[in-house]
Amino acid sequence: WSEEITILTGERDWELGIRGEPYVRNPCIIKVGKEYWLYYSAGYIVLPDTGYEEPKYIGLAHARDLLGPYEKLPRPIITPNLKDEWRNLGAGAIKVYRFRDVFLGFNNGIYWGEDLHSHSAIHILLSKDGVNWFDSPLNPVISPTGSGWKKSFVYQLDVKLIDGELWMYYNARDDWVSGIERIGLAICSLPKI
Repeated sequence: WSEEITILTGERDWELGIRGEPYVRNPCIIKVGKEYWLYYSAGYIVLPDTGYEEPKYIGLAHARDLLGPYEKLPRPIITPNLKDEWRNLGAGAIKVYRFRDVFLGFNNGIYWGEDLHSHSAIHILLSKDGVNWFDSPLNPVISPTGSGWKKSFVYQLDVKLIDGELWMYYNARDDWVSGIERIGLAICSLPKI
């Protein structure tokens, strides 16, 4: 491996932590035409029932070269919204893929549930332009179960296409404060086109 190269730092108000520290993470880079698009989480909220931080916003930056310089959009593309059942605390993170002329995003929004606990579930988001997203009607695709190894959070995912199937690896927690994280695998067979 080479020495690390910083390609993005938190500078805007929404990219900072609660103490004013730069806070960007969870990068996802895809190539769109001749540009590299870098999706990233920025800022954070502290979950009241766990005491740890989760991403508040999702931003997007573009560059002609993989190593930058990246030009950020001025505002986040996904934000928490009190009226959003699945992102009322934070936007979480996103992994973006291109499927023909559609952008497909797997997002783990952070939300306060009816059980008065924080949670994260995995959703499919769709977009024509990669900036403006809407939820699939099939959401959530993987959610906390309320008991067992996926009791509280389902998040941090990666998806790979393997022999006509989508394989999603993801993290899950079995509690809020003292929970143990485990890695799960969900497989979705794709229709033959």
